[in-house]
Amino acid sequence: MKASQFTIALIAGVVAGTAWVSLADAVTFRAGGSSAGTLFATQVPLNLCTSVPGNLPSHYVNDGSQINATGGTVTNGKLHVWRCSVPGFAGTTVFKYSATGSSDGVIKLNNASENFNCSTAGNPTLNNNCMTMLPDLPSSSNCTPTGSNPQTRPSDGKQFNEFSCSDTGVFETLNVGTADVAGSSFGQQGPITTTVNPLDQSALISTQVAIVPFDIVVGNDVGRVDAGGFLQPLDNLTRTEVEGLLSGNVSDWRQLGLATGTVGTQTLDTTSPVVLCMRKAGSGTKAALDQTVLKDAKESPLCSTNLTGSGTKFCGQSTQDVRDCIDGNSGQGISAHPTGIGYMDADASELLTGGHRVKLNGAWSHDAAGATEAERKKDLRCGRYLYWVGERFNTRNPSSADPTLASLIGQYITNAASPATISLLPAGDFWDAPESLFVSKANDPGPVLWKAGPHTACN
Repeated sequence: MKASQFTIALIAGVVAGTAWVSLADAVTFRAGGSSAGTLFATQVPLNLCTSVPGNLPSHYVNDGSQINATGGTVTNGKLHVWRCSVPGFAGTTVFKYSATGSSDGVIKLNNASENFNCSTAGNPTLNNNCMTMLPDLPSSSNCTPTGSNPQTRPSDGKQFNEFSCSDTGVFETLNVGTADVAGSSFGQQGPITTTVNPLDQSALISTQVAIVPFDIVVGNDVGRVDAGGFLQPLDNLTRTEVEGLLSGNVSDWRQLGLATGTVGTQTLDTTSPVVLCMRKAGSGTKAALDQTVLKDAKESPLCSTNLTGSGTKFCGQSTQDVRDCIDGNSGQGISAHPTGIGYMDADASELLTGGHRVKLNGAWSHDAAGATEAERKKDLRCGRYLYWVGERFNTRNPSSADPTLASLIGQYITNAASPATISLLPAGDFWDAPESLFVSKANDPGPVLWKAGPHTACN
């Protein structure tokens, strides 16, 4: 067994009241890339883990103090480690995830073999080949229980322990690269000095595991003035309006006949500047927007990656950065932008407090008012909603030279692609199984094709 893939140790002790099991012959699995896929990919391991009293899975999440390969900090919630027992595998199985951007789910598999030495000091290719991860075995002194342990996943009652950790990050290669789009869908710029060209993934095996919808989101101070002069919350934007806004052609909401101010009152702002909360090139969410929505215009590349600065155009590294741009994050020194517009995966948009999702061309990615899953996902399933793609899990060919690790990778991808898994996970309220849609498309931009059948659910 290769040392870069397997951790061999024997550890005794108690961490937050949970006893460690033997690490002999433990296998470590490393995935990463898509930021939008975080809530999906990091819940799949719990499906594979044994969960019984005295042997509960442990879930570790970074606290935002870690440093990446270029010297920047890693946003909290982007690095995950699951440690548990998996039937058929000896010792403790370790699942790791690092959320950056979808391009990493292609580039870092192409650039480095699974045994590339990411620990070499001063390695100039480190950032091109390696991902920041939490260590296989987070230190008990650096991890604080998240809420009350054990915790229970509501959908199936599975229990686990969860911790927030300040451990120093380590640099490692990927076994599975997650991406919202195909490599050919890249070709975006932003900020002006950052361009990601289309990527060749012909040497990789790419499996579409789920349908992921994204949302256009706006700050809560943006609205339409009703006949009585009261500002009502904005609930819809057309595709051409989104193009005008994100291209920078529309710099004030009043150009679209909209306004900003105190929603529910007649108190309006004298000016209504648009603040753009976008993603940096390399983001699958950005590439998906470019392929599915921005048909006649492209996003403004004149953006700043310094979210703590002034200005009206920002490009964040992650979904969390877009959320912080809209909501604000006092701990990171980021001001709220209640007149902003951004985009993010649909399951993340519900977490906004200073903003909300809007319809796109009159259709919802997910209609919260629907009484059933079919009603909530009707616009998506019936081809009315534009902004969606197929989430991809990429591997080398073969996925690993080690048959034990290759077997674990296969189980992970198979489980992720199961419709039962999609409905089980938190993201399943928004994501969907490909077979559940009445439409399909071979490529990210389309064309959208309707499957055979009467599809009376779309009436």
